[in-house]
Amino acid sequence: MESIAGTIPPIAIGLFVVVNAAFAAGVFLTRNRHFVNRWTKPVLMADALLLATAIGTPVLGIALKLGAKGLVALGALPARMIPGK
Repeated sequence: MESIAGTIPPIAIGLFVVVNAAFAAGVFLTRNRHFVNRWTKPVLMADALLLATAIGTPVLGIALKLGAKGLVALGALPARMIPGK
């Protein structure tokens, strides 16, 4: 999971830059309000998805690592210390 959590954010950030650069180039080259109205919502949705991916992947990796450590620690407890036993 650590390799995925370390690989995905740079890719998402790179795609974020590419998507926004393409949109900015389209706006400056066409200077057309219809283009802006047509593509603003999809670009914003793509930006939100890419930012959530860039931020959420490391957070999920850390949460999974902590959860695994918690399970290991729980497995080390004697059975008499577990409530209900």
